[in-house]
Amino acid sequence: MDSKTLLLAISDMMDEKLNSIHVRMDTFDTKLDAVEEKLSADISALDAKIDSVEEKLSADISALDAKIDSVEEKLSADISALDAKIDSVEEKLSADISALDAKIDSVEEKLSADISALDAKIDSVDQRLSADIRTINISLENVVIPRIKHIEQCYLATSERYINETGRIDGLVVDVQVIKSIVQDHSIQLQKIS
Repeated sequence: MDSKTLLLAISDMMDEKLNSIHVRMDTFDTKLDAVEEKLSADISALDAKIDSVEEKLSADISALDAKIDSVEEKLSADISALDAKIDSVEEKLSADISALDAKIDSVEEKLSADISALDAKIDSVDQRLSADIRTINISLENVVIPRIKHIEQCYLATSERYINETGRIDGLVVDVQVIKSIVQDHSIQLQKIS
């Protein structure tokens, strides 16, 4: 085989191979077109779903915005009402505190006057007690103590006499016992006689 034939044979083989590759590429292009069409359809479906979700989310967000606005208005109204109540309570408490302050001032004045009167009475009583104590001390010194000394002297003399006569009293007790026993014996004898 000469080189031309060989080249032609190689060229035919290459053509066959290239044809086979072209066929395969055409098949691949067809498949790729089918995949591209399917992806395009899927993307369109996804776009439609995304649009649907977007619309739903947009509607939900609008509904939430409306609810938030409603709650915000209600809270604002409630806060205003609470502010008014607090202001009312503050005014009432302020008035009550002022009234209590006036009453406390009145009580303080009355207590101050009462304390002053008590102080004056205590001073008066203290002066009278001081005078009475002086009088009592003078009376004790001049009257009571001398009398007590006199009574003490009398009792001392009497007690000395009793002490001195103790022996005699013991003898009298013995004599009385003897007389008592004699009287009892005589009483018994007299009863027997009668």
